[in-house]
Amino acid sequence: MSSQKTLIKRVLNLKAISFLLNYYLYSIQTLTDFQLAVYKLIAQEYELARFEAWVYSDKELERILSSDEYLEIISLNYKNASSLYEAQKILKRHINIGKYHEWFMRR
Repeated sequence: MSSQKTLIKRVLNLKAISFLLNYYLYSIQTLTDFQLAVYKLIAQEYELARFEAWVYSDKELERILSSDEYLEIISLNYKNASSLYEAQKILKRHINIGKYHEWFMRR
């Protein structure tokens, strides 16, 4: 009887682990390039030059941001380290901060 209960618990644990793994893999796969860039910016994983290059090359950015926000982000002085903070303030409005925290905790 005891071994049967143990087996049932193990099967349930495996199902729970399988569910969580599938959820994790699904959530990673559904991140857009924009989301990933903003998440890395917030997590301070972007070097200034690399982020600046992304801003000028990403086509999705212009579509997502309002014209004023887009003008503001491409007008930032990326020679100044505070530009990352200013960019973060603009871009943070366009993501779900809860999903960012999930991403941050999983990596």
